Amino acid sequence: MGHHDRLRRIQRSGAPTALHVEVAATFTQRLIGLLNAPPLPPDRGLWIHPCGRVHTVGMRWPIDVVMLDPEGTILSLQENLSPWRLGPAGHRAGAALELAAGGIRKYALTLGDQLTLGDP
Repeated sequence: MGHHDRLRRIQRSGAPTALHVEVAATFTQRLIGLLNAPPLPPDRGLWIHPCGRVHTVGMRWPIDVVMLDPEGTILSLQENLSPWRLGPAGHRAGAALELAAGGIRKYALTLGDQLTLGDP
């Protein structure tokens, strides 16, 4: 994860949340993801787009994973995905949201919620 000027606020059903994400949209950004990054703070995440599935190979801590369809609707929620695991399958053209472990509960995310990227 890099510079704070690239952070975007997550909106839930059009309302801003306290969660800010960095967007991984290039091949290299998606490939590297959170590898070699410090643990995520509770109010930060990584939005990977497009993404059909994530993995935690090479990571040192568990994460929460939210899989989204192309419109940002939550398809699946995986709490506390341990290192060296494969996450849930999503939609090929959708996105994945990686959060610090506990983030799904902290933000009370549920299946069917609509998440979108707000302004930087």
